[in-house]
Amino acid sequence: MTFIKFENGERLDDIPRRSPFSAELEVKDEIQAIITWNSKEYRIRTRKGDHHIGGVTDSGIYIVERDGKPVYVGIAHKKRTIGRRWKCRLDTFRQLKIPSETERKYTIRVGTIQGKGGWLTRSQKDLYESVERVLIRYLKKVPRYGLTNYMSRLPFTVAKAGISIENRAAKPPYLPQAINRRAGERMELETPRPHDFRHGRWVRRGRKIALLGV
Repeated sequence: MTFIKFENGERLDDIPRRSPFSAELEVKDEIQAIITWNSKEYRIRTRKGDHHIGGVTDSGIYIVERDGKPVYVGIAHKKRTIGRRWKCRLDTFRQLKIPSETERKYTIRVGTIQGKGGWLTRSQKDLYESVERVLIRYLKKVPRYGLTNYMSRLPFTVAKAGISIENRAAKPPYLPQAINRRAGERMELETPRPHDFRHGRWVRRGRKIALLGV
């Protein structure tokens, strides 16, 4: 079995591993929030009159669309604005020489997030990540869009306070006015992936694929 050895003598198989989905355990199973959507549609590649994604100075949530359909949901919180988050991605696109006609197919919707009720005093990290996880599950379960998000795949049961996310202002047409779930309801995806991370192993079609150093 192969492994990676660092200059200090430490081996990759000596480092404690975390499931790529372990961060989801931090996402709350109840949330009260409001998303105020910007009326502008931002672009990766702009022409005269377009709004460039690099100019967004707010933190919040964004949805990448291809030909008007959602393909990815993301967030930017703390001091990292959405524009700054996209700067490194735009640099990568330029280095890869992505054709401009391909970039023009993508638009990005942007919204600011605020808590309501008992969530007015929650941390921004909890608030943003929980809203993101709910939107991913909604878009994949209800309209059944094929998002490329590889995280946020674990189901969870809604807790006592329930889930209430209002979409205000210029919401995307594929989102409802509000996403509401009562206590005891399940938030999950429509189908399992052909591979998943279970018990420290990648599992694909019932067969185990060993990780480095495992």
